[in-house]
Amino acid sequence: MDIDKLSYRRVRNDLHKYLNNKEAAVLLALVFHADYQTGESHVIHRTLVEKTGIPESSLKRYLKQLKEKGIINMTSYYNGVTPKGMPRHLTDYFIQIPDVYYIMVARKLFDFKLEGVELKEMSFIKGFILLLKCLCMNFTDSTLYSYRKLEEHMQLSYATIAKLMRQCQKYGLVTQNEEGQEYSIMKGLFHNGFPPMTIPKNAKNADRYKDIYKVIYEFCKSKRVVCPPFDSRLLSRIYISGKTPDMLKQLYEKRIQEIPEKISSLNYFVKIAVGKALEAEQEKEKISIVLD
Repeated sequence: MDIDKLSYRRVRNDLHKYLNNKEAAVLLALVFHADYQTGESHVIHRTLVEKTGIPESSLKRYLKQLKEKGIINMTSYYNGVTPKGMPRHLTDYFIQIPDVYYIMVARKLFDFKLEGVELKEMSFIKGFILLLKCLCMNFTDSTLYSYRKLEEHMQLSYATIAKLMRQCQKYGLVTQNEEGQEYSIMKGLFHNGFPPMTIPKNAKNADRYKDIYKVIYEFCKSKRVVCPPFDSRLLSRIYISGKTPDMLKQLYEKRIQEIPEKISSLNYFVKIAVGKALEAEQEKEKISIVLD
């Protein structure tokens, strides 16, 4: 499935804990100028300025803040000279692409424009919508949080939130229900479906283990829990146990009564299938973001 490659980008949904809407606006532009799998980007400042309307001096500051907050990494270097004979300074960016518990941002959020609205202002509104999505209920574009509650969870003041929400409602980007207790983001800006099953191209023995992984993926999907990433080393432990996909399906349905909301590794399913986890040590921590 090419839905992620062509139209969507995966981003971590705890961004509201770290970013304001201006930093989020720059991140949004950056992810849509990056490789959708690796998160690597060679975009230049001029392109980001043209796409966001944010002055280069401010853009550099926001990029630095994204790095300081651990959202991106960057590497700067010199490569040749400019037409005026000056050293050409370039920067490569590396964005964290979460492999579990992410939200999928549609290109429409990045591309849409409103007539009569300054590009920079529009970018900052988009950044706010991205942060608001992080606080929506699972698999929806709606939140029950009040302005005061949003203030508690965002890096924005009450006044700023109120101003941005008024703008979003004015332009039809956010609507409020009749009771005034729920805010909903315009449809189409995010993908709320369950993420597609993904097997890395360079995964070892992928053909051998894909049927086993599919059982785990379908089981997680039925429980509305994001499936852990494909891991040949862990899947091999299930494979050598001799259990067929049909046997595994019955086993998981029988033994797993309550599945954890967050599973970072297939190690959980190894333990259920063979009685002992492959790794005795604690599972390695991953970027853990609840899928919306």
